[in-house]
Amino acid sequence: MKFRTINWLLCLGVASGCTAGDSTAPPVTPDVPADGKIEISVQEMRTGHSGAQRFLSMDVLTTNDGLAVPCNEGYLDITVSIANSPDGPFEALPEGEFEVSCSADESADVALVVDNSGSEEGFLPWLQEAAHLMMREVIGRGGRSSLVRVSTDSAVIRPLTDDEPLICNDVSELFINRGWTALYDGIRMGNETLGEAAMATVGEYDRAEFCNTDRKLGIVAFTDGRENNSSHQSLQSPEYPGDGIDTTLADLQNLSVGGVTTPIYTVGLGEYVDHDGLAELAAETGGRHHRVDDASDLPGVFSVISDYLESGAKVCTELPPDICGDRYVRVEYTWSRCDPSAADCDVSSAVSGSYSHEIHVDCPSDPGGKAATVLLTLSNPGIERATAELLVANTARYVSPVDAPRVLVVKDENHHGEFAQDAAYVHELLGDAGIDADFIDEPAGGLMLDDTNGYDVIWLSNPGYPIDDRNSLDTLAAFAEGGGGYVVQSDDGTWFFGDSGVSMASHTGLVHGNNGTRFCGKRIDNNATEHKYRVVFKDESHPVTAGLEGTVFFYGDDIDTSTPAGAGEEVLAWADGVDGSGEVYCETEVPVIVVRSP
Repeated sequence: MKFRTINWLLCLGVASGCTAGDSTAPPVTPDVPADGKIEISVQEMRTGHSGAQRFLSMDVLTTNDGLAVPCNEGYLDITVSIANSPDGPFEALPEGEFEVSCSADESADVALVVDNSGSEEGFLPWLQEAAHLMMREVIGRGGRSSLVRVSTDSAVIRPLTDDEPLICNDVSELFINRGWTALYDGIRMGNETLGEAAMATVGEYDRAEFCNTDRKLGIVAFTDGRENNSSHQSLQSPEYPGDGIDTTLADLQNLSVGGVTTPIYTVGLGEYVDHDGLAELAAETGGRHHRVDDASDLPGVFSVISDYLESGAKVCTELPPDICGDRYVRVEYTWSRCDPSAADCDVSSAVSGSYSHEIHVDCPSDPGGKAATVLLTLSNPGIERATAELLVANTARYVSPVDAPRVLVVKDENHHGEFAQDAAYVHELLGDAGIDADFIDEPAGGLMLDDTNGYDVIWLSNPGYPIDDRNSLDTLAAFAEGGGGYVVQSDDGTWFFGDSGVSMASHTGLVHGNNGTRFCGKRIDNNATEHKYRVVFKDESHPVTAGLEGTVFFYGDDIDTSTPAGAGEEVLAWADGVDGSGEVYCETEVPVIVVRSP
């Protein structure tokens, strides 16, 4: 299916008519320099479902020598096809099913990530002016902005806000802090602040409502140096402890919000910057990279990026009703300065290309089996083996629909090497308890339902990092819908890695707060400090805690700070702030073991 933008007329194909305006209006030659380099980006491709209906939308940005081309200028033809595999075969979506509009009036949520480690001299005033300019433009159009500071450690200075004076004051208070550069951590944190932008449509809705329930997203990352501390490769100390997550460039290429890849716009000042790496990151996510050699050019560059957020066309369509899980979309496009159907149009200057993207459509289900969440690394030295074995055996038997379960232990591939042996330890404990169990590494692309055939319980283990594959979550939901039981075991298990818009609450029964590397001001991570969580089991009878009632142990790794979701879950163990001497340093309690039954 094709559409054209003609003088604010958005037309679906040659014979389909226009969605708005007077179809007899004469086409005009766009005000785009003829010798400029035209580039097309497909951005923010997202999916949704309402009952049996499935929807797809995307934004299309056209630039000329890096400057945004408004969607009312030029002629853009697009064909969208879908396939079950990246190699096809691809089928074009039905004609007449597209809704197209200019996205100029859409508000945007922008995370501004600022490197203030200070490799270059004298850039701060120009950077502050540029940031003020961008925030005024974003918030002035009804959007929101957040601010992340990058230095030896990165930190969120201001979550998403539409309070312009507040965040502009934050920018004014930025200062140069000579140190290392945890840039990748900062970009990841910026994405996490955008989670509020995830689509929140609930219940039944149509295509128009799906298209309108949207906010444009973007991360704008500025640096004058090179990434060198997101994995603490340069410095980790009590003063610079990090947040417990080592972020890689590959992780950034997969950042998303609610399943939508987040466009990352990168700005690099000076020679020391890894311009090639930042350009690749921007291209992979649908953003743009800007190289700046003079700090005085920063305000102009930030203004250009702001223009990106109010340019482009939005394309929405309905997908076939049987679409569910992973699919692959191919977008083929041609942009020209004149109407290709006109006899005097020189199409030799037209720009053509294609873009392929993997999409994921959630598979709606009503879980029917039991589920449990264990926010612990079970091989942690604070947990006696006998305690771990009894907890593992009780939990597996509780969630199982049969008395003698077959259990599949799945080692999540996103473990980053942190406590990677723990999943095998769980498998070993199940065997010691006389429970029939098999062990596999999570397949590439995630666990699929066929992988679960013949099992009564799925135990998904990632002790050191969050889960990052939506296919595995869909499989757990479908497995439970069929009556099976599952366990999510991870001390980072209440949040989804790389996608701040995906909630784990429906799987864990818990609403994420933070990853718990700091608890009431104490640093607790990787058993590296004297501070520990005290884990306390309920002193009441329950199948999961049978034989463990009232058990207490001290745990030296981070445990997610979370709260019960209020959907019928039961907390069987919690962590609090009582050290080994009995001194209470924190009265806050966080859930550690949670169970749910249908």
